[in-house]
Amino acid sequence: MYPKEKAISASVAGDWVSAKKNLLGQTIQWGLSVFIASIQNNSKDVCRVFKMTVLASEGNNPPKTPPVKDHWTGDSYEMLIANVPR
Repeated sequence: MYPKEKAISASVAGDWVSAKKNLLGQTIQWGLSVFIASIQNNSKDVCRVFKMTVLASEGNNPPKTPPVKDHWTGDSYEMLIANVPR
């Protein structure tokens, strides 16, 4: 999302995935796929939907829980605000 956008809806798009591994192949960070719908420039009709992976904390026994420490942004597309599930 860009700084001047306002999130209006979020939904989980999948299960937790291994986002980062150590040299032994052990997961040290988990990621969760989500969709975020946001409004830019106070649009009344159209929003933008981002597919992202939010990243939990890193560690030797990393949690699959918030707080979110970072994110990867994937594809985005436009959608009518009226079609966004609330």
